[in-house]
Amino acid sequence: MNNNLLTAYSFLAALTENETDIYTMVYLPICKRAISLFAKKCNKGTDSDIKKIIEEEYGISVPLIIVRKLIKSVRNELSRRETTKFKFEVFENGKAFQFESFIFNRIEELYERERRNANALQTAFEAFVKAENETTNNVPSFACFIDRNKQKLSAFFAGRVKEIDSQNTDVSFMLHIEFLIHIEKNYNELYKTAKQIYLGSIIASYLEADIDLEAKVEDRIAYYLDTQIVLEALDLQKEKDTQPTLELLKLIKNTGGNIRVLDITIDEIRTILEIAINNYNKDFPTTTVNDACVRIGKNKTWLIGIYGNLEDYINKKLNVDIDKVPESKIKEFSATEDVKLLEETRFKKGTAAHDVIAYLYVREKRDGKNSKLIQKAKYWFISANKNLSNFNISRKVIGCVNEIIMPAELTSLLFLKNPQKLYSKVSKIGLNELIAQTLSEEYASKELINEFDNAIKANSTITKDDYDVLLSSIALESTASIQRLLKSASDKPEVFNLEIHKIIEKARNKRDILEKEKASEKEKFTNLDNKNKDLKKQLSDISNELKELRVERENERALLQKEKNDEIKRRNRIYWFFISIIVVLVGLIIVLVFPNIVNWLRKVIYFITSLGGLWGLINLILNIWSKIKK
Repeated sequence: MNNNLLTAYSFLAALTENETDIYTMVYLPICKRAISLFAKKCNKGTDSDIKKIIEEEYGISVPLIIVRKLIKSVRNELSRRETTKFKFEVFENGKAFQFESFIFNRIEELYERERRNANALQTAFEAFVKAENETTNNVPSFACFIDRNKQKLSAFFAGRVKEIDSQNTDVSFMLHIEFLIHIEKNYNELYKTAKQIYLGSIIASYLEADIDLEAKVEDRIAYYLDTQIVLEALDLQKEKDTQPTLELLKLIKNTGGNIRVLDITIDEIRTILEIAINNYNKDFPTTTVNDACVRIGKNKTWLIGIYGNLEDYINKKLNVDIDKVPESKIKEFSATEDVKLLEETRFKKGTAAHDVIAYLYVREKRDGKNSKLIQKAKYWFISANKNLSNFNISRKVIGCVNEIIMPAELTSLLFLKNPQKLYSKVSKIGLNELIAQTLSEEYASKELINEFDNAIKANSTITKDDYDVLLSSIALESTASIQRLLKSASDKPEVFNLEIHKIIEKARNKRDILEKEKASEKEKFTNLDNKNKDLKKQLSDISNELKELRVERENERALLQKEKNDEIKRRNRIYWFFISIIVVLVGLIIVLVFPNIVNWLRKVIYFITSLGGLWGLINLILNIWSKIKK
């Protein structure tokens, strides 16, 4: 199933390439192929039969209402000859169908090629995992990693809370990220395949969420940036976050969007900068902003300068408009139940008011207009906070679209503006955003670790040795795990204490195991070096194979174009042959009907010759003939 899923997503993306009509060029072909596969066993069936095949072949759970629509479209698209041949009939508005036969193999070659590409990527990933001294049984498959993204997008487009990771906070996808970074630098063909598979997961999410493809994304949409997004765009967060965020802002502008920032967000950024300034340490940075300043070669004085002129600096660097939220609205929104409920989910409760005010401000700006369809929403609040996004969905107005959109979700939505034009941009930006988001989920920020440190001091009494062990090990825990611990520190201190002692015990056991393994480290490093060499060779071979497949694809296209041109030339020759015959026949008819015309022509030719114009006439005829040929 894992390889099937990667093949399916790569196949969906390949069908989308250079096309603008996703329904006709992607949805219909996969339904036709599903019916064709079904026809090998039965000649009549139901919508559930086709839904099952699509799910087995492509890993997409398509709503039955869409399956029925597709079945009807397949029937309506048949030519007269195909209708007579297949005798395809649809009943009960798409719920049932029957035929004498049904064959659709036009895209099988494309499917087979994408299957080889997907298998090559999976093989390369497995080789990479083994080279990292991990067994493939302990690491989620690459298909699982990509499908996780598809599920999140489907949930967003369908207006559901994204609870994908609620049961899997201990599952790590770091190897998947390291693999993507590795092939991006060293194996371009493999990375192209990864981008294509990512884009296919977007197409799958549209189909699974039953998004209305006929509804076009509005122009001149206003996008309000959350605090973290602004800091990322200013290169004051983690290095890996900067480029994807800048690319997203560029995509927004290129698709006619308007980027804005709320004044309350400026205030929140100012508070973050103030904390960074007060705790600035060039040797041991204590905040993410402090860390970023050291990375880009800026000192405390530079940061103070930005702090004192923050609005102008943001405006100059990002070219955004700043909206002021009226004091009356701040007071009104701060008193809502949403603020209290959001505070209950957080250890650091002071940020809840800002987030609720921001999305309620967007809700009011929409004023109930164009907010029933996701493509028609004219205002959005962009946030990279998954928990906040889920909270907003749970508190949205029934029947309306939620107000918060995450970067990967926005990129996927903007793809609908022009799939043909945005194909390569969205596949690149989207995959970079997935990498950045996963890194954010895997590695806790300095601020989160500081919060955890404060929680330990306030809720636990442990020895200094245990404290040191705990802090060194907590840095390796995922963001979700630490957030869960912080929530228990606030709600159930006894559970918090139990959990941190488990972490300490686990860290001590791990340290003991590492001590025992030190004796064999030299041999392990030697083996690792050999495995890395083998991996490099395997990845190189796979990348070359993919390159050959792409060259083969280009050659096929060139051959098809040549055959098309030859056919046009052949038709032109036949066309001129028949014209020549018609001219000769017309000439013979004229001679037979008007026998004296020959004598008349002789006199004309004699007259022209006597005037010395014969060669001029011949040149004239030749010139006319050459013009006709052109």
